[in-house]
Amino acid sequence: MHENAIIQLAKKFPHFHPEVQLGIGDDTAILGPLNQSSLLWTTDLLLEDVHFRRNYFSPEDLAWKALAVNLSDIAAMGGEPLAFTLGLGLPPEMDAAWIQAFFKALQAASEFWQVELVGGDTVRSSAKIVISINLLGTALHPTLQSGAQPGDNLFVSGSFGGAAAGLYCLENNLEGYACLKEKLLRPQPQLKAAQALSKICNRLALTDASDGLGRSLQLLCGPKLGCSILLEKVPCLPELKQLAEAENLSAWPWIIEGGEDYELVAALPPEQCAAAEKLGWIQIGSITPSPQIQIVSSDGSRHPLKETLGFQHF
Repeated sequence: MHENAIIQLAKKFPHFHPEVQLGIGDDTAILGPLNQSSLLWTTDLLLEDVHFRRNYFSPEDLAWKALAVNLSDIAAMGGEPLAFTLGLGLPPEMDAAWIQAFFKALQAASEFWQVELVGGDTVRSSAKIVISINLLGTALHPTLQSGAQPGDNLFVSGSFGGAAAGLYCLENNLEGYACLKEKLLRPQPQLKAAQALSKICNRLALTDASDGLGRSLQLLCGPKLGCSILLEKVPCLPELKQLAEAENLSAWPWIIEGGEDYELVAALPPEQCAAAEKLGWIQIGSITPSPQIQIVSSDGSRHPLKETLGFQHF
């Protein structure tokens, strides 16, 4: 498929936001004015055989995930997605049917999340698929990773470990466990959950868990604070424990160290806990003044978290 044909697929994407004055069709897109909001800007790169494998990621799954992982960063800032650009590198053997399926699914995802495609670029790669999305969003009062204080309570937006367990299933050709595989293939960015929480909290530290729960806790605590996490309070899918039992494995490395769940982790003052729980957030621990992260088991034993957790590129 020629580049012009790919551009024509991209031009079919709908227009949602008045802030997007000009999308695809000129040398740049034009956005603005933003009406006192801060501009949020994030990018994520997906590389074949590093972030995904073509044998179990369909073009539809890949399109959804490429957009969703960027949306999760906007969610972590309490923001609204606005527009994105797409950089797409494709190897010579990619046929028109695959490309059309990818763009059809990406358009469906953009419509679902109400975010506009406003430009991008395509290139022939030597052997692997490369996808790079730059996503812009807005927020009146962005929520940062910093800001946690001793005595704050830690909350999460959903379950952990499902994506890592799903990857285990796919890599080992295990049948069943559809909901675990879905967590990996079709992550759900928690935009509404973050926006609702930021509206009720006058002080909030927030981050997404793309690189695992343990890494997110390290980011929220920073170098001067720590936290205590009740392991049994961390939510996980029942199928994850069933898989661990069937495979004679511990579920906890998936839950603490496994990434790509794209849930959110928040630190907020005790007086706002009840309101957070009404929104569906789940309390798992608290911030401590001592700069150490402790995982507390059901028997009361404490285990310090490793210094380096989560996915590491280098």
